[in-house]
Amino acid sequence: MARRMDELSARIEESKNKQTLTVDELAILLERNKHKFIFYSYFGGMGGEFILNYLTDNVPNIIKQKDVKLMEDFYMMGWDGGINKHYFADTIFCHYFLYAGMKSESSEIIGASNFKELAEKILTGLKTDCYGYPEHDFNTLIELDKHEDMRYLVKVHNLYDELTLFKDSKMIRTIPGEWEKHCGMLCLAKNETLHVYSKEDKKKRIEILSYLAKGNDPFLEEINYKDVKADAPHNSMETVNNYLSKIIEDDNVPLYNNTIAMALQPDNYALDMSTVPAEEINNKEMLYKLYFSDFMNEDSDTTFVASSDIHLTPLFLKVSEYDFNDIGNGKLVEDEFDLDVEKFRDAFDDWYDKNIELLNEFGLKNHHIPKKSSYVSRRKRL
Repeated sequence: MARRMDELSARIEESKNKQTLTVDELAILLERNKHKFIFYSYFGGMGGEFILNYLTDNVPNIIKQKDVKLMEDFYMMGWDGGINKHYFADTIFCHYFLYAGMKSESSEIIGASNFKELAEKILTGLKTDCYGYPEHDFNTLIELDKHEDMRYLVKVHNLYDELTLFKDSKMIRTIPGEWEKHCGMLCLAKNETLHVYSKEDKKKRIEILSYLAKGNDPFLEEINYKDVKADAPHNSMETVNNYLSKIIEDDNVPLYNNTIAMALQPDNYALDMSTVPAEEINNKEMLYKLYFSDFMNEDSDTTFVASSDIHLTPLFLKVSEYDFNDIGNGKLVEDEFDLDVEKFRDAFDDWYDKNIELLNEFGLKNHHIPKKSSYVSRRKRL
């Protein structure tokens, strides 16, 4: 066994500048480091990616990701900078756990029961699923393997059975609690209003969204427009580019991701592209109709019934749970990472205030803020 481990270590050393590991190499590395991960589960609109970046920047023993910039550039390509949306990369797994967790809820896919099966699934996913990124390698995992005191953050949206392989790692689940309607609206405001301006960026976004639309994307079922189906016919990029040509050529007109999605799969939206010009659907009014109708009533009650699956915990997992108030007040970062509460609250308040500005910009005046919450933003405290 010792000889085998020495041989593995030698092969890993040789593969530092390579992009792949074998199934056996990856399986052994995962098992050997199974206690070094921190799985952070969050509901959309709770600042999950902002917080994950904050933790990586401020917790000394959370490993820095060497190729994070490459993945961020791929993911954020062309997005307008005014949406206050952060991106947290997963350079080891390319978000395998994020997507596998979503698939575990929406299908009958059985998770891995051992590390070899898990390694096979991760390597297969890197080649076939929509969470694969260009030029990915396992450098960060190899670096993590060298340091017993280092930890690696992984973002997920739910905790599911496959994670019991990492039961000795830290599991953190954050839930919106009474802030769920606010978070739900904010999540839509950031994800469904994405847009680009330049001709080059517009063509890149069409190419990327065309690729993603044909992938096995479990997030398709999460969007607010319930009639969208993964198997709806896809238009070619040439057809989409022709339909959107006037918008593409005008750098002063934003092109929304939603408009591209409608042109890619018009049957999902009952869109007749032969009679409805692209300019009629490429606007905020269409976004309101599809995504924000439940939030537009100024007198609407701020309560929102939490999804039951938020609270499910797989057997044998010890999970630390925090709600939106715990996050905003600094309890999470103090309890789990011993960070300075006031410093974090300043950063969180900045993030929160920018969210309010974003909601106002899109005409969403009712922010659905609970009337009696323990978290109070800076603008309300002053």
